[in-house]
Amino acid sequence: MPQPMTGVLVLIASPGDTGQERAAVAQGLNDWNVNRGRREGVALLPWLYERHGVPRLGGRPQAMINEQVVDRSDIVVAFFDGRLGTATGVDVSGTAEEIAKAADAGRPVHVSF
Repeated sequence: MPQPMTGVLVLIASPGDTGQERAAVAQGLNDWNVNRGRREGVALLPWLYERHGVPRLGGRPQAMINEQVVDRSDIVVAFFDGRLGTATGVDVSGTAEEIAKAADAGRPVHVSF
């Protein structure tokens, strides 16, 4: 029988040199949903810009990502490997901008290196 659950939108934020790690984090969240989600009454919804972002014209690319997910996310999981990312004109990288914007809004942000 279907069970009501609370959906938690998790932004997975990282620069482009972390493709395998991004996929692993998303899979880990999905595995958590299967193993514990029903018991906890929570579904973790991983959001990856390369899979869930909607391409648009007209505007600063990072601002469009911010509108689509950073402003709506409940939690940000951010991580870095060998590079910081690409400057956005507002911050040193898109990932750094996402972290700052989410933290300024009072959202939990988890950062790993």
